[in-house]
Amino acid sequence: MSRMLHARLDVGALLSALAVLVRPGGRCLLVGNAGPGGVAAAVVKASRRYPPGAWRVVRQTACASGGIACEVVQLARLGEAAPRPGRLEKARGKVVLEPGFGLAAWLRLSRGADLTGGVGPLEEEEEEAWPKWSLADVASHTTPEDSWMAVRGKVYNVSPYLRYHPGGADTLLDAAGTDATALFQQHHAWVNEDMLSACCVGTLRQ
Repeated sequence: MSRMLHARLDVGALLSALAVLVRPGGRCLLVGNAGPGGVAAAVVKASRRYPPGAWRVVRQTACASGGIACEVVQLARLGEAAPRPGRLEKARGKVVLEPGFGLAAWLRLSRGADLTGGVGPLEEEEEEAWPKWSLADVASHTTPEDSWMAVRGKVYNVSPYLRYHPGGADTLLDAAGTDATALFQQHHAWVNEDMLSACCVGTLRQ
């Protein structure tokens, strides 16, 4: 199986999903942009953790796609079969998501959607005109139905994403109402937060 990875994808979530689909002994090919900060490097790094012990990097090969320097990462599936989706249990720190709540489903749902919880969609090219929220504003949104957090200077309504989060809804709710940038950097440094762009409600007032 082969796929060109986009920077906004959650690489850890993708590998966790593939661990369910690919049987032990099977292999898959992932293609991403090259370089120390590229998606291919993120795949190699994430393969050690998502989920732990599931993958071995067999080979990395340079290639080009549309004039862009890329790398093909071949992964071999190790260990026992991963739990099937639908069982809401923790597996080595990862939550097995319900059917229909994986990464691909989230990307379909959020493409062009307004998931701001009533604030209204924001135009990317008009960021200067976006609403500006204080940390006190963010801290007033901490329920599952109304959860906000700040990441890298932007404020997001994460309620629609709770059931899609690979680490489970509880870990997001623990950070609701806060500036979660440090946590995001710790666990998802290679992830582009633009995958939550449909949930963006404005910027964090400094």
